[in-house]
Amino acid sequence: MTERRDEKLTPELREILAKARAQFIAKFGREPGAGDPVFFDPDKDVPTPLDADKVRTDLRRAMRRAGISKHQQEDVLRCWDRNEPNIFG
Repeated sequence: MTERRDEKLTPELREILAKARAQFIAKFGREPGAGDPVFFDPDKDVPTPLDADKVRTDLRRAMRRAGISKHQQEDVLRCWDRNEPNIFG
């Protein structure tokens, strides 16, 4: 018997993906398709991936507001920079 891919998801990730799906449907009036981004730009009229540079800027701002040390911020951003091509294609 093969294991379903979504059986490996944590409850938190399942919730995040369910909310993203609901937001997509509310915005575009349809189910997301295979070529649609999971996380999309809410200001666009067609499904458009989030801008990676804007996400990085927002991430830095959120860490600063949360009081995360500069050193830890740099660690997170190095990890982001390594993985961003895998996230945004």
